[in-house]
This record gives sequence, structure tokens and C-alpha cells, in this order.
Amino acid sequence: MANALGKLKTATGPWLAAALIVVAAFMYWLYAASSSVEWGVVAADSLPELPRIADTTFVRNPEAFSGERILLSPVTVAERLGRATLTVDLPESPGYPLILDRPVVESEMTVAVGDSLSIAGSVYALTDSLLDVYVQRGFFEPENRERLAGQSTFFLVDSLDYYVADEETSTDARTSTDESGS
Repeated sequence: MANALGKLKTATGPWLAAALIVVAAFMYWLYAASSSVEWGVVAADSLPELPRIADTTFVRNPEAFSGERILLSPVTVAERLGRATLTVDLPESPGYPLILDRPVVESEMTVAVGDSLSIAGSVYALTDSLLDVYVQRGFFEPENRERLAGQSTFFLVDSLDYYVADEETSTDARTSTDESGS
């Protein structure tokens, strides 16, 4: 009986070969299809179709922008609360939470306190259950949970770029400051 189990019957041999060929062809097709996919983070400033919202308008009512993708620029990073969570100081709303989406985290872009950023993404309600999930996934440290619990919304960043002021903007700002100081 041991010999009979180890031998293939003549009818199963061709089916086994055909199954192996089909599986190999499918694996090759998967490899070819996945190599054409381009992963990466799109720079936030290169998204001209997004509405650019002033931070003062955003702070008045962040819930008004829920469900739509917007561009906030510039925002200054106030604090890092974990590998995927930042806070920014907006007018009348210090410590507003930003949670970085997975492609942004995987891009390994280094963001430090004090950096000026252009960020694109969406506003979502921040609930206790969502905070628990983000703590479990390691988005931020558990001791920072209470600091975020006071916020009703957060900004999910799906793309970001460093913000650099144009020379014209910087010159205009200096000129208007000089004129108003005189």
C-alpha cells in the first residue's frame, strides 16, 4: 500500500502538470502587473485642483471641510506625538492633530518640529474608539492620548511637502512690515 500512495496514476499526471503551469503563469502575471504600479507620495503643492484653504478659515469650523480633500499651506509643526502623528499650531487652535496616512509614513520623509509644510488631506471626526485604534497601531504614544482626546476633529494627511516662501512673498511681507512700522 505504501508504494501505491507514492505513485501517480496516469490520469492525474497531466492535470498536475497543467495546474502547475496555470499557477506559474498566474504568479508571473501578478508580478508583471504589480511592477507597473508606482508608489509614492505626491507633493502637496503639485496638486493645483485642490482648494487652498487659509488656516484662519479652517480654524473657524474644521467640520465644514469634512469629506472633501483640501490643501493647507503653510502650517508649522509644533510637536511630534509618535511615528505618524504631529500637531500644528493654527491661529486660535494650538496643538491641532495631523495623522499621517500610510503612504506618507512609508515615504520616510523626515518632519521635525518647526518645519513649515504644505499638507493635503481630509478632515475627520476624532472619537475615543479611533484614538484607541491609533494607539494600538502605534501611530502615537499612549501617554499622548489624553492630549488628543480634547480635539473633535483631526486632519488625515495624504500628501505633504516642505513649504518654502517665494521670494516675492517674502519681499512683499517685509515691505508691508516696513511701511506699517514707519
